Amino acid sequence: MKIEKIRWISEAGQEAEVHLSDGSRACVAFCQPCEYEVGAAVAGPLRAFMTKNVMLSYEQDVSLRNTNDNLFAYRCTARVIDPQHGLVCVGGLKIELDERIPAGVGGGDLVDFECARLDLW
Repeated sequence: MKIEKIRWISEAGQEAEVHLSDGSRACVAFCQPCEYEVGAAVAGPLRAFMTKNVMLSYEQDVSLRNTNDNLFAYRCTARVIDPQHGLVCVGGLKIELDERIPAGVGGGDLVDFECARLDLW
């Protein structure tokens, strides 16, 4: 994942909207404290905050859609990387869920979920 743009919410509070991309998909994450620079590569996963409705997906491909309710909220279809640790990916965007992945869902399966925000730590 690469940082494409940073928009400061509060420079004094080091709070920012961070625009990330894997080259084909993009998202906006909340970051505090934001000590990143535009162009930096992000190795670790984003954190999904207030994840809900995690379930096995019937979709055929991954997707990441902003809910339009607010800038940070997303509906996702993601590929499970590590079900025990709640790690999923949407293309090259890795996300760690704060809810358990349902029993019986394994690595490589697709799951649907919603989150109130994606965080970059």
